[in-house]
Amino acid sequence: MNPVAALLSENLKDMVRLGIGFPSRYARMAFSDVYVASVRGIGPIHLRKKSMDLWVLRQVFRTRQYELGHYPQAGRIDERYRQILEQGKIPLIVDAGANNGCSALWFAAKFPDSHVVAIEPDHQNSQICRMNTEKKSNINVIEAAIGGSPGFVTLDNPDKQSWGVQTTRGGPGSKVEVRTVNDIVGSYGSKYELFIVKIDIEGFERDLFSENTGWLESPMVVIIELHDWKFPGQFSSVPFQRAIAKYKFEMMMSNENFVYIGEFKPSLNSHHLEPATAGVF
Repeated sequence: MNPVAALLSENLKDMVRLGIGFPSRYARMAFSDVYVASVRGIGPIHLRKKSMDLWVLRQVFRTRQYELGHYPQAGRIDERYRQILEQGKIPLIVDAGANNGCSALWFAAKFPDSHVVAIEPDHQNSQICRMNTEKKSNINVIEAAIGGSPGFVTLDNPDKQSWGVQTTRGGPGSKVEVRTVNDIVGSYGSKYELFIVKIDIEGFERDLFSENTGWLESPMVVIIELHDWKFPGQFSSVPFQRAIAKYKFEMMMSNENFVYIGEFKPSLNSHHLEPATAGVF
């Protein structure tokens, strides 16, 4: 397909899924490095011209990689969501590796009575994430990494792309705090119940699932992108494979993601996570 035809095809797909006015972003792109595009059902989203923000937006809202409604287990997921609300609690969604905030906006729109915690370690990404979610009262942005234990990491971006920020414990340079799932969920208190955890942290899943993985008994859904393809020979997905195998989930695929959907048993879904013990710093 020649470049002109490819461009027309992309814009046609955008209009079908994102709204007829979505291509109007071109007019705004000419005047600013950060421009606004409007997504049907979501509203305005800020995008950085020199980034992969548009690609991320298309993955989330056009390809709909986090859509759960088409799975045979969709009714089970909705039943769990309603059960949490009927118990007088708030379904908590952890978006680890939130990038520019599109995934957080997706989950907040799909589950409007939930609260989404968007965790992003890169400062520039977290800034645009805050800009895109600041009008959503049910989204909170935390600038931090997420790992198996508290501490600090340094960031690296070898591909110089906004979606490719990698985290490493130790190392020279500016330090970014590491939060744990237990700490994040526990900090919200007993009124919140862990419902969905989405993870896209560029290989740092080997750290996240190396210890303190008991929280996996709580969420109804775990969505994760694994990165063995990016780090051949490092077996970065092995800690996750070992951890998830201890719990009863059904597994599906959605684009780059593995989607794990748990068994709905009300008596087994009352676990409350306590904050992690401090003092590791």
